[in-house]
Amino acid sequence: MYVADPSLRLPPDDQPIWRYLDFAKFVALLDTSELYLARADTFVDPFEMAIPRRDVPNARAAAHATIEASRESRQGVLAYLAHHGYRTAEELGRLPDELLARELLRLSNHALYVSCWHLNDDESAAMWAVYLGGHEGVALQSTVGALRAELDAGSGDTPVVVGAVTYLDYERESWGPYRPFNPVMHKRRSFAHEQELRAVVVRPTWAELADYADHAERLPSTSGVGIPADLDLLIHKIVCSPRAPDWFVDLAASLLHRFGCDRTPVASDLYGTPAF
Repeated sequence: MYVADPSLRLPPDDQPIWRYLDFAKFVALLDTSELYLARADTFVDPFEMAIPRRDVPNARAAAHATIEASRESRQGVLAYLAHHGYRTAEELGRLPDELLARELLRLSNHALYVSCWHLNDDESAAMWAVYLGGHEGVALQSTVGALRAELDAGSGDTPVVVGAVTYLDYERESWGPYRPFNPVMHKRRSFAHEQELRAVVVRPTWAELADYADHAERLPSTSGVGIPADLDLLIHKIVCSPRAPDWFVDLAASLLHRFGCDRTPVASDLYGTPAF
């Protein structure tokens, strides 16, 4: 279910958004009819989970509070850290809480699953270069409202938050009170050109860790989660990459027809011949 969060900046429902996919990911989307949310620790940017210098004390305090909330909560934290780290729960249990808090913050990205979109009225030459590098692929155009509606319909009881990424100076600025999804809803200002909108699932939340105190085997292990979506409602337009050969548009159309998606792809005219 989609959950509105007042701490997140949400553009209007009619704001166009884009998702740039290589050919393999495009086929996977059609095959599964699912929006794929990748686990944050699989992202390339090593600063993806960094904490602004001013927010480190509050983040560590939040981690401490989770560890100290109850015996079950502490045992759940140990189970989570052992599940995603390299030490056993018994070894971790001998560490002081200060180190456990740091480990919880370091490995919290294993509980965040993210779908990234680009906020723009038009297709972006920069995004074609960043995500496809001149190779064959597509850009899917949707809107903020359509994405929220499909996430709400397809996620069942799993909470999903949606918001625009805030770009900060991590040396001088703050993201405010600590929230579990803060690390993936904030990035360095060097990436402001990405103009990202992100959908995020937190699984498990820190509050839920106590539930795994005696059942560590139930902790999620997948590197991504899929949320079912009606592609005809989600996708408003499909644009094939500007460097793709002519036959690629026909192939994309054939695949869409084969998988029952009622959309007709078009070739990008980004590098077409000017009429003046």
